[in-house]
Amino acid sequence: MNQNGRKTLMIGLDGATFSVLDPLMAAGRMPFLKSFVSQGVRAGLASTIPPTTPPAWTTIMTGRSPANHGILDFFRPEAPGSHYLRFVSTKQIICETIWACLTRHDKVSMSLNFPVMAPPLPIKGYSVPGFVTWRHLRNTCHPAGLMDTLKAIPGFDLKVIAHDFGLEEKVMQGCSFEESEEWIKYHSYKDQQWVLVHTHLDAKDPFDLGALVLDSPDRLQHVFYRYLDPNCFPSQWTEEERRIRTALEDHYQALDGMMARLVEAAGPNANVFIVSDHGFGPSEEYFYLDSYLAQLGYLKWSERAIQDQDNTGDVSMDAVRNHGNIVDWENTQAYVTTPSSNGISINVRGKNSAHGIEPEFYDTFVNTLKRQLLELRHPKTGKAVVEQVWTRQEAFGGCELAPDLTVRLWDNGLVSTVKSDHIVKPRKECIGVHYPMGVFMAKGPDIEAGLKLEPLSILDVAPAMLHSLGLPIPEAYEGRVPEQIWRSEVMAARPVRFEAQSGSFEQQTASSLEMDEEDMDLIVKRLKGLGYLA
Repeated sequence: MNQNGRKTLMIGLDGATFSVLDPLMAAGRMPFLKSFVSQGVRAGLASTIPPTTPPAWTTIMTGRSPANHGILDFFRPEAPGSHYLRFVSTKQIICETIWACLTRHDKVSMSLNFPVMAPPLPIKGYSVPGFVTWRHLRNTCHPAGLMDTLKAIPGFDLKVIAHDFGLEEKVMQGCSFEESEEWIKYHSYKDQQWVLVHTHLDAKDPFDLGALVLDSPDRLQHVFYRYLDPNCFPSQWTEEERRIRTALEDHYQALDGMMARLVEAAGPNANVFIVSDHGFGPSEEYFYLDSYLAQLGYLKWSERAIQDQDNTGDVSMDAVRNHGNIVDWENTQAYVTTPSSNGISINVRGKNSAHGIEPEFYDTFVNTLKRQLLELRHPKTGKAVVEQVWTRQEAFGGCELAPDLTVRLWDNGLVSTVKSDHIVKPRKECIGVHYPMGVFMAKGPDIEAGLKLEPLSILDVAPAMLHSLGLPIPEAYEGRVPEQIWRSEVMAARPVRFEAQSGSFEQQTASSLEMDEEDMDLIVKRLKGLGYLA
């Protein structure tokens, strides 16, 4: 039976949502994507719990849920119960990536701008990770010497592939309309650089699976969501706001052209997937979860606790890296793990802490706190502040490094860990935050045309790509091949196959990557600038 697959291209649109893309397609700003969807398949794509960038993209890269691939957040405790945090890396991925799977099957892959891809893994193909500081960029590319190859590409701008942390932070904190317009253009230019790298490497050494992340939707929607979703438009536009809206439309039109070039370069025989790690939506308020835990008597602030006096929900570098700077541990039973996790950790005496609740009271404590969270009402609307609470077992299968409780807020926003006299306070302006429903689109010789499906799971992306390549699906994968997207004759000729293993996983990296104080400071500045830490 013929099991030959197709060259496969995956375009990752970080944070893409149909609530923004559909109006732009209807307005004629994204003609390529409109044609792509009409001739292919579209569906929502349910993200991870919570819908955060590192665990979601790692799920796409591994076909495994966060508890089984090891990436739960931007940061990870050094050990269960530890209050010292480290930024995640490939060293914490505990299962095989799709790139390693392809290498086992002698296939060439290309991984560009994915988070959690440093230090580099030894794969057959090319890897240039995202979210890496300047000092480590050269040493985190694979194979060794790849950066010299890239620097020789006509028009390649090395400084843009890394990140301007100061610019991101400035925009989030507030800048002029002229600076905002330049920041939007900067992201168009940055995306163009990644497209340039992808097309050059494919021409040099054609891939079986090419995958790159264009992260501008996430970056721009965090700051300018109110100008992108018609449901959030101001009742009356100022001249400056119209300029920002026009600049954003121009950017998405340029992004549309970039995707068209990528698909054209892949060739007419390629199957193409366009996916996002999560969706997006508006948030207009802060929820100070640590302050609520303090109000309940479960948390006691230390003398170094940070008081939110200017309504920014800001958080210090020390507070992110070491909760001991803001919390009195001897008198604290529950605390927010990290703002980006929307998780609560519980101190259990003798298990993960020298202080806290007694082990025999753990289940009672969890159930009581869960009920209190769900019963909390908004001071103005009277509606639930916390709409859903998952236990560690429910969300992460009992993974010991996961929070004991994970919450989903009424507006899908992230919680704040700073000290506040109020539990809920309005933001200075509406921002964009991660929503759980992303996008899935597919088109190609093997793909059905004109289908709109019910939402798929983010766990289904890796199986879909492997099936497109004609490869068996590792039995350890937790998703499924979405068979309805394939033409019936393709499924008849190439039925889904499985392999008993996902490969003997050996975490061998091409180089070491140890982040010092300066690296961590840059990473946290970027996360703060993007609204992940508050």
